[in-house]
Amino acid sequence: MLNRRAVSGHRHWIHILIAACAAGSPFLHGEETAGAPAPLEIVVSVAEQKLALVKEGAILRKYPISTSKFGLGDSNGSYRTPVGNLKVCEKIGGNLSAGSVIKGRNATGEVLPANSPGRDPIVTRILWLDGLESCNANARSRGIYIHGTVEESKLGQPVSYGCIRMRSRDVVELFEDTPVGTTVQIVADKFPHFHKPAPPKPEILLVSNKDGTKTAVGPHGQVVTKTTFATAPKPAEKAQPAPAPLVAQAKSAAKPAAPQPAAKGAPQSVAGKSPEPAGPASKVVANRPDDHVLETKGHREAARVCARTARACRAAGGTSCRVAADDGQHSHIRSS
Repeated sequence: MLNRRAVSGHRHWIHILIAACAAGSPFLHGEETAGAPAPLEIVVSVAEQKLALVKEGAILRKYPISTSKFGLGDSNGSYRTPVGNLKVCEKIGGNLSAGSVIKGRNATGEVLPANSPGRDPIVTRILWLDGLESCNANARSRGIYIHGTVEESKLGQPVSYGCIRMRSRDVVELFEDTPVGTTVQIVADKFPHFHKPAPPKPEILLVSNKDGTKTAVGPHGQVVTKTTFATAPKPAEKAQPAPAPLVAQAKSAAKPAAPQPAAKGAPQSVAGKSPEPAGPASKVVANRPDDHVLETKGHREAARVCARTARACRAAGGTSCRVAADDGQHSHIRSS
């Protein structure tokens, strides 16, 4: 039976130890450190018997653990768990299989399944801790580790001999995520307040549609948004006029020129009678040396050709030019 005075004295020294470490570790009372948080750190809550991996002030993962069944402290031979600020000074067992037995920080070659009866060795991985304060200055020399345990069924209870015990698969994950030098905060109370980590940004893929737009979808094909992102339309090419068919070109070439007003003195069409259609090409017939006779069908065409012929006569040196019409025949008489 323990002496009540001794128990009271023991508790008194524990409170003094926690108070001393609290001066350099505001996490012990649920307070956050001033300034920017450490990028990655380990926080252990003795009250909750859990370990948290914290990144930039947000808890990434929590694991069940076991701290010392002898309470908190750092004196040699006490088998207690130290509190305050520590760091990972060495990592051991990186290539070992889960359940590999480690003795004297060396693998024995034995591999044990979880909850092997009658066995309680250190297994799988070791993260060796070094104290950064006077209240945990003996942690390294005492061999205070975060390590795997065979007694996984007892996690969540303080049953260790000073170290922090974890499941094999959990300590492997923690081992991979934390480099040497990572800060370790061991607090007597519950975890301080940490903000929730920001959700990861989904990977957005733009899928082209047949209509030239693009739809945003997630990495597994799910539609992230129904909004489509239209791409810039290509400038429309100017349509080139199609070449006219050869038949149409021939008709256009054969079409007679628009009628010109009749020359002065040319015969006019008779009222009430439509003009005769143009006939074949006209020709000039010389009845005598001083006459030019034009034979044609159609008074309108004849009048136009006669006007040209009269100009030709005058250009030839004629002093007078007369136009006569008789049944479609037009004569230009030149007198010398």
